[in-house]
Amino acid sequence: MIVIGIDENGLGPALGPMVVTGAAFKIAGDVYNSDDLWKIISDTLPADDSKKIFSRNSPAKGEGAILKWASLFNLNLENTDNFLDSITFDMPLPCPDSKKFICRPETPMNIPMWTTIEKSTPHERDLQSIKDLDIMPLKALSANICPGLFNKTTEDGVNKLNLDFNLMIEFINSIYMEFPGEKIIAICGKVGGTKNYLKWFEALNLFDVEIVKEIQNESIYKTTFGTISFIKDADASHMPVAVASMLGKYVREIEMININKRLNNTGKDVSGYRDVRTKAFISETAEIRKKLEIEERCFLRTS
Repeated sequence: MIVIGIDENGLGPALGPMVVTGAAFKIAGDVYNSDDLWKIISDTLPADDSKKIFSRNSPAKGEGAILKWASLFNLNLENTDNFLDSITFDMPLPCPDSKKFICRPETPMNIPMWTTIEKSTPHERDLQSIKDLDIMPLKALSANICPGLFNKTTEDGVNKLNLDFNLMIEFINSIYMEFPGEKIIAICGKVGGTKNYLKWFEALNLFDVEIVKEIQNESIYKTTFGTISFIKDADASHMPVAVASMLGKYVREIEMININKRLNNTGKDVSGYRDVRTKAFISETAEIRKKLEIEERCFLRTS
C-alpha cells in the first residue's frame, strides 16, 4: 500500500512561490495506522510542521532534518539547482521571452547552506528503523508555482484555493498512474477552510469519487484506488504530511534566498509574507528590478 502526504507552503505571501509538495511512502499491509509511521521519527530524524522544524533565525537544525528526508527520497543534493530540478514537476511557465527572470540564481548555491554534510546524513539507526518497520520512502515531488504562473492561473479564473487542490490531486494521480493496482491512502492538508471538495473533483474528472465524510476539520472521499482526505493541521497528526511540509518549506526558502540575493538585500532577508519588512523591500527594490528588467508580474503576486 502507498501512503501519500501532501501540504502547501506559501499560499498567501506577496512574494515568492506557492509550493505544493507530496511525499509518498510504501508500507506493508493494506491498513494505514498513522501511529505506525510516527515510529520511525527520532531526535535524529524529526518530522513536524515545517514552521516548527525550520526557523529563519536559526536554520541549521531544520535544514539538517529536511536534507535527511531529501536523501531518503534520493533527491539530488549537489546544489540548489539540482535539488529543485529533482523535486519539482516539469511545468510550462509563462516566462517573458525578452525580459530577464528571477526564478533561479545565476550561480547555484551549495547544499547544505547552513549546516554540515555530517548533520544532513541519516543516522544508521534511523535507516535500520525504517527497514525494520518496512516503510519505504517512495517519491517526493513539488509543484513550484512562481508568481508569474500564479498570476496567470488566477487571472484565467482559477482561484488559489482551487489551484492548491488541483496540484494536490495532480500528485496523487501521478502516483496512481505510476503504480497501478496499488491501494493508495492520500492525506492532504486542508485547503483553506474548504469543507466540500466534490465539485472540484468533478471538474477535474480524473477518477470516480464518493463522499465518505465532510465535516469542518476533516473531509474524506472514497476513490477507485483508495481514499483521499483533507485534514486540518494534518502535518501534526500524519507523518507523511509533515515530511511533505518540510520539503516544501526548503523549496520555498531556496527561492526566497535567491530573491533576496538577486535584489541585493543588505539587511535581514525578507520572508515574502505580507509584513512590514516585505512591504519595504518591494518599495526599496523597485529601481534595481527596473535595471534588471524583471517584469512586475514575475515578482509580485496580484492576489
